[in-house]
Amino acid sequence: MPTHEIIAGEFNGDLLSIDNEDTNGIAKSLAGTDRTGVWIGLNDRDVEGELVWSDSDEPPTFTDFWRIRNRDGRDCVHLHSSRQYRWNINRCNLDYRGLYRLPSNSYCDALADIVELECVVESTGQDYSRTCFR
Repeated sequence: MPTHEIIAGEFNGDLLSIDNEDTNGIAKSLAGTDRTGVWIGLNDRDVEGELVWSDSDEPPTFTDFWRIRNRDGRDCVHLHSSRQYRWNINRCNLDYRGLYRLPSNSYCDALADIVELECVVESTGQDYSRTCFR
């Protein structure tokens, strides 16, 4: 998963933070094309058992866990394909795809050509941001 954070960071973005059911629905619809799992930005790499978002270091205010089995060494959260894309904690080194939130002025369209990303535009009030799926 750290590779995904590097890719997103190159475009001033991060792995996706999900703070409501609408964003979770978008994430699930994007993840629905993947047959394994899809990383989001929630993790407990710094303090075991304390999940925080990678873009803010804040704990989640919304969750959609299938079940929480947080064992040492399982520090990163992904949408679990065999559980209707509900959240699951797993080892960060698994080769899953990642969901990114990039600023609206990023080069998401160009990035899609470079690293095969699918992008959708998400409206959050008057701000528009692109959520990209790799």
